[in-house]
Amino acid sequence: MERVFKLSLLVFLISIIANPVLAEVDISGEVRTIYDKAYYGSEEELIGEIWAHPELLDLNIYLYNERYHTTEDILKLPQNEFFKQEYAFRFKEDLNEQTDFQLDILARSHFIENKRQVDTDSDKLAERRDPPRDLELYRALLKVEGANYDLAIGDLVELKAEDYFLHRKDLKGLDMQSDLGSFDLRTFHGGHNPDYLYENDPNWEKKYSGLVLSRDLRSSIVTGKYYFVNNNELVNLALATETEFTQLLSGEAEIVYNTSNSSYNDKIVDHPDDERSDLLARAALTAQSDQATLSLGAEQIGKDFQLVYADRLKRGVTAVYLEGSYKQESFSPRFKLEAQDYDYWDLDWEEAEYDPDSFEDEDYDKEKDYLSKKYRKLVAGVGADYKLSQQTDLKADYKARWRDDTENIESQLLFRADRSSYLRPELIFNNELITQLDTEELNFIYFKNGVEYSISERRALNFNLSYLYGEDKVRDQRSDGNRLYIDYILKF
Repeated sequence: MERVFKLSLLVFLISIIANPVLAEVDISGEVRTIYDKAYYGSEEELIGEIWAHPELLDLNIYLYNERYHTTEDILKLPQNEFFKQEYAFRFKEDLNEQTDFQLDILARSHFIENKRQVDTDSDKLAERRDPPRDLELYRALLKVEGANYDLAIGDLVELKAEDYFLHRKDLKGLDMQSDLGSFDLRTFHGGHNPDYLYENDPNWEKKYSGLVLSRDLRSSIVTGKYYFVNNNELVNLALATETEFTQLLSGEAEIVYNTSNSSYNDKIVDHPDDERSDLLARAALTAQSDQATLSLGAEQIGKDFQLVYADRLKRGVTAVYLEGSYKQESFSPRFKLEAQDYDYWDLDWEEAEYDPDSFEDEDYDKEKDYLSKKYRKLVAGVGADYKLSQQTDLKADYKARWRDDTENIESQLLFRADRSSYLRPELIFNNELITQLDTEELNFIYFKNGVEYSISERRALNFNLSYLYGEDKVRDQRSDGNRLYIDYILKF
């Protein structure tokens, strides 16, 4: 796939030079000069875990256990020191009345040695130093839009399939959507960029594929989905419907059958076995007017349902929720209530002959040491958007979570302000019990402020300064960290 794309890119560039018609291609771009410097404090894993939080960088990272992170996401953590220039080019042309193409190319040069240090036993997170580098091709994506198809081939950025399979992942491959008679077809295939992985990464040779076929039956849309990893090491078969009952009332439902074999489980999941299968089922009813929206829904994810890059979902959860919002010109409130019941596999650290801080897993019985754990959680959240002026928007959200197996109340407060070409403060208070392995209670305060200033029509400056302080009461760790990020943009 990579060789085919590079050959296509070369042929395309030669054609621009040789063909006077293609020489009229519309060319635009920008040059960005970026300086990034981060300090991880005395507890580097803890600060890295906070940076990866869904409300910050939203990375698929769990630093205390190698099974829960990938090298690709580790490389997206802030650098200890980073100084580079990016050159983005966009070539656009109308080939005919029905076909357009667009080629995006991103190249980089690094002026100084890039450094990242996260103190851990994992080889993936060990100190990494990249020397200064001359200009090199970083990313390229070719898009072709026809009368009845859209094709993207190359570096796919934040590909969106499902929240349970490839939720916003970067892949190297192709993504195509087309009309097939009365059906809508989408197919994609790709793998991780090997430049971002080490050979011992469990995702080194994994390829992800999907085939989605949907049909509009007037008041309903019916969709069949087939997602798989490699040669069906993991498979998702799904059937989904979206139905409009009236102008104000609609509904949606989906059921997914998931199966995975030992080739996938032994490398990825925390409870390996020869083969596992389970179901995901969800349904929702939504009443909506021009201003108000009210939704009632339910979801169940089996504890043997293997999620693939689904940071916001957890296995073994049954949930019922009610959420609503009311939009006005200056003030828009919202709320959500959710009851959750958890039934999941977890390792019994007291009985297992296994050290949770180690990555050596040969010394414990994978079946004997796992227990089925259960608890219930109630989540309540309120929030609002407020337009303070024509240039300034404010956003605030508060969430509280109660669990029946702990006396602690989890809470989260977020505040963001957005003012055009001026300061953009952001503040987060978070108190959270991480339930992936029940080995940490993550509390942190995060503050960020910066300027996004348009100097002129073609020049802009982004300046951000972040500070965070966090503690893990279970591991008795606490530390602070900070980050300085400067981005100067010149468009042409």
